[in-house]
Amino acid sequence: MNDKELYQQKMEAHLDEMKGELTKLKAKASDASADTQIEINKKIDELERNIDENKDKLDELSKSSGEAWKTLKSGIDSSWSNLSSSIKDATSKF
Repeated sequence: MNDKELYQQKMEAHLDEMKGELTKLKAKASDASADTQIEINKKIDELERNIDENKDKLDELSKSSGEAWKTLKSGIDSSWSNLSSSIKDATSKF
């Protein structure tokens, strides 16, 4: 496997982890008060959009050729870092 494939595999594993955290957050929402459910659901919608955006970036990465993937990598790393922080904040808040 080359570096690009290894990186993509690693990021796909992170994506699966984040989806799992989102599933846990959804479960917490079902047990929360109505006001908290509204707040959690708004955050869940935002996180789902972010996950979809990051999935699109991974798809773009898989289609990149040669050294172009390295340019995409820095943007992906930043985006994933932000998503990871957002999910951690949401799960600790709720």
